[in-house]
Amino acid sequence: MEESQLRRVPHLWFSDGGIILQAGQSLFRVYQGILSAQSTVFRDMFSLAQPGNDTIPGNTYDGCPLIVLQDAEDETEPFLKAVFDTSYLHHSVDLNECFGVLRLSHKYNCEGLKRPILERLATAFVDSDPSIVTNLSPLETLTQTSRFRAVVICIETQALWLIPHLILSIYTENVNIEECAMDQWRDHPSLLLQFLKGLRLHSTYLQNAFRRVPYRCLDHDPICQNQCNLIQASSIQLGSDESLDERGIPLRLRMQLRRLNAVAEGVKNQMGRMCFDQIVNQIEFALANDWRTFPEHYGFPSWSQLQRMKAEALS
Repeated sequence: MEESQLRRVPHLWFSDGGIILQAGQSLFRVYQGILSAQSTVFRDMFSLAQPGNDTIPGNTYDGCPLIVLQDAEDETEPFLKAVFDTSYLHHSVDLNECFGVLRLSHKYNCEGLKRPILERLATAFVDSDPSIVTNLSPLETLTQTSRFRAVVICIETQALWLIPHLILSIYTENVNIEECAMDQWRDHPSLLLQFLKGLRLHSTYLQNAFRRVPYRCLDHDPICQNQCNLIQASSIQLGSDESLDERGIPLRLRMQLRRLNAVAEGVKNQMGRMCFDQIVNQIEFALANDWRTFPEHYGFPSWSQLQRMKAEALS
């Protein structure tokens, strides 16, 4: 790469730094002692990059040893910010940057940094409580591409407890999920196959949930019978393949179940109490059970196992 194409990153260019890192077109002049203390990987790198070491001839810049990293600029910069500014992770850090820091803290064995970034990510994700699973607002700052990328990072770093929320957030995009997954994870074939299998299992579970809603009227009142028939017709319509396309099917089916619940609520006063309760209870059970089994649909550990992994990672 031509030297004229390189740019120094001002807030990570310390004039008295002893080593220069390059990621893409970005240059960072930093303190090797601090990095060595954080990372055994960097410590070994620096031992090879000392002046006079014939194993890396000519790798200098501005009179300092130069190490070229095979990492993305948009991950390296926040990672180095976190290393050299201890207050960085206490600020409102963008989730894209958080996942970049997580990947590189794992890659370079920076345990002292990995735990704080996991704690930061833990505060950005909703609990596994099914009653609040639709609260995905913290993830809205991530682009669709970033969400797919974050799943890969979570697998690499064993932060599997973050993945269900990421997968559910992927479904909020108004796109063909299968096509997107094949494009975004083309370099991760085993993950792609695991996801596509889970997508079908999950969709089938939710479509079956419509069939499990009880419609047999328990009240002999004709008005209640009519409302039960209305809900049955609504269920057939909302849960049918014709009401869907290929864009985010599982999330759409969850929304359809909530619409069915709204239909029942709308005619509540015209139904017998037992009929209304059995329909609404079954819908709520289906939604809650869907979230309880969500990770396993996609080939990941159960929620109880994921919660144990989370506790261990943050302990």
